[in-house]
Amino acid sequence: MMKLSTMNAFFTTVDDQWRSLVADQILSHWEHDPGSAYVFRASSNFTVVFEQSGQKRFLRFAHACDRLRETIEAEIQFLYYLLERGVPVNRPLPCLSGNLVESVETSLGIYHAVVFEALEGEQLETDDLTPDRLVAWGKALGELHSAAEGYRLTARASWADQLDWALTILPPEETTARAAIGSLRQRLASFPVTPQNYGLIHFDFESDNLIWKDSRPGIIDFDDCAYSWFAADIGYALRDLFDDRLAQVDLNHPSFKDFVRGYRMARDISAEDLDQIPMLLLINHILKFTELLLNIQENPQDSEPEWLVKLRRKLASFVEIYRQELEIFIQPPAAL
Repeated sequence: MMKLSTMNAFFTTVDDQWRSLVADQILSHWEHDPGSAYVFRASSNFTVVFEQSGQKRFLRFAHACDRLRETIEAEIQFLYYLLERGVPVNRPLPCLSGNLVESVETSLGIYHAVVFEALEGEQLETDDLTPDRLVAWGKALGELHSAAEGYRLTARASWADQLDWALTILPPEETTARAAIGSLRQRLASFPVTPQNYGLIHFDFESDNLIWKDSRPGIIDFDDCAYSWFAADIGYALRDLFDDRLAQVDLNHPSFKDFVRGYRMARDISAEDLDQIPMLLLINHILKFTELLLNIQENPQDSEPEWLVKLRRKLASFVEIYRQELEIFIQPPAAL
């Protein structure tokens, strides 16, 4: 997630019609229909919807303090690799100068920006997915992993890089999180790593990153793609089934079984790999805990808007949830 100060600074440029002069400045580097752009969302990036010759497009940009240009360029390279192999992902579009990633100097600093075609179809909530859709969802992930097998990008992080980052960033007093990282690294070091079970994963294959057309989902938002075990992507996709709690992961949940059945239509995965999902989910918990902690510990600005005050409180509650998960993880096993 981006810094709250970055988010707040940008939204001071957004009017009551959800238009922004800063967004317009960035968008000016691409062909676009004048007056069609509006701010759509803000999370890890800012997203603006606009039209290009009447066709829907998405402008995505992040402040240089939150994202490195080379990691975005690697993401775009991966998308073109997948497109060449028939995986339905949203195509990046070059700007007027021909760049797929454009860095733009604004009054708020430098933003790294990309534009994507909009996939045709609709988004569905996990609770609205029928068993057949769950199977198709799992199959789509299996196909993605098969296409990604053996693909190497030096600019995308591995799970070990991610944990190293968290350990570097966490304050010394966060002893629980630091202990969890040490214990998790030790356990993950014993996991087998082969081209069949490990590679570049989406990292956020949840239902809100799928666009359904007929019975097949297209895939968006590869912003967090990283190297890890393929089973981790299954766990991250389905974490809402278990309220994102390690103790509630149920590999016999009907929806989980439907998803895995679909996955195995495209790619094999062993029961042993699936058994590691709770441990792999902890990587995500540590990253979320660290990102959110940094955000809420950032000094509040004078006269923050009410929406930001509420968001800070919401993030603080998530920090405590993840802290509890880490505390449970490092507890010694109960004596028999």
